Formats: sequence, structure tokens, C-alpha cells
Amino acid sequence: MPNIKKILCPIDFSACSAEALDYAKELAKMLGASVHLLHVYQDPLANVPFARANTSGAPSAPIDEIEAARRGRKTEIERLQKVCTDHGVPTQVEEVEGVPASAIVEAASRAKVDLIVLGTHGRTGLAHVVVGSVAERVVRLAQCPVLTVRGKS
Repeated sequence: MPNIKKILCPIDFSACSAEALDYAKELAKMLGASVHLLHVYQDPLANVPFARANTSGAPSAPIDEIEAARRGRKTEIERLQKVCTDHGVPTQVEEVEGVPASAIVEAASRAKVDLIVLGTHGRTGLAHVVVGSVAERVVRLAQCPVLTVRGKS
């Protein structure tokens, strides 16, 4: 059995990532491992073409909305960290901006994790083609084992 001492669990505050976190914290407790919570956020306006938006520069949200979203993410991340630590699992958190699959793989490499546990919606067919799958990309790109946890639909 591989020696798993550090588990990366990406969280996006969905029911699927909550289920993945349940698996990660239980595995960590059984194995004496720690959990590295990672939240990747993406600027929703990052890919808006400026020319089509009829603006001279990058569109942006009002500062108060950006700050409110940041505070909300921070509160939820701290709550999830407490869930793990209350369960007796050492936990650290990281929040990064970027493309989710790439940021997850980069964080796993940087943190030298032994396992990634992440949730998946389990979409198939047209929904999978249109929306894509972060979990699928992580499985293909990660340099460590990946456990996917299918959320209940």
C-alpha cells in the first residue's frame, strides 16, 4: 500500500466537493494523513473579449461585490477547515485564481501531495461535452493518484 501522508481536496462549495471532502477527511484520519484544501476561483470576466464588450479596457465588477465574494469564500473555506480539524485531521488551506484543472494539478505538484480526492458531477453525453470535466482533466494530468467521488444527483 502506498504511503499516503498528504491529501489534496479541491473544494468549490458544491455538494459534490462536500462529498469528496468527507472521503478525504475519513481517509486522512484512517491513514494519519493531513488534508490540503484548495479552492480555485476564476474571474468570470477574464475571458470576455474587450472588443465585443464595447469597452476600452477590461470589464470589472464593482469593488464592493469583489470584496463580498472574497469574504464569502474565506468564511466557507474556514468553515470547511474547521470541519476537518474538529475531526482530528491536520488541515491547511490554499486559495488560488486560475483555470481549475490546471490549478489543481499545479497545487498538487507544488504541495507534493500523495493523493487528490475530488468530486465529480458524473455528467455524460451532451452535458459532458458542453460543460467538460475538471475531474477528467485532473485524472489525465496529475502526477499522483486521483480518487474521484461522484456526487449524488
